[in-house]
Amino acid sequence: MSSNILENIEGYEFSDNQKNLWLIGNETPETFYNQVVLELVEELDSDQLIAAIQTVIQKHEVLTFRMNMDNKYLYPLQYKAAESKIEFTEIISDKNEKETLIEASLNYAYNPSENEPLRF
Repeated sequence: MSSNILENIEGYEFSDNQKNLWLIGNETPETFYNQVVLELVEELDSDQLIAAIQTVIQKHEVLTFRMNMDNKYLYPLQYKAAESKIEFTEIISDKNEKETLIEASLNYAYNPSENEPLRF
């Protein structure tokens, strides 16, 4: 006897807007850039800043979601990650070197199936 039961899949389907962005991103893989640059003029403990950002992430579940690509499906599924991390780079240098490092970081394309959803 054959079964028509579908496999149980954990995750959430993309919205129509997410599907459109995913298709655009696959056509032009260098499309997505997902990072924030903060220029601080006062001294700040970077560990405290990261802890504050982590608190915001934990309070907003959508910021903990990851993408899981399965070749059986056109779009990946979104799922809540067990732990959430941010990519954080602290740049302390002279103005010219800082601008070069920031520019290189901003030109680093975001891959939603591999990278953390937030980069600073």
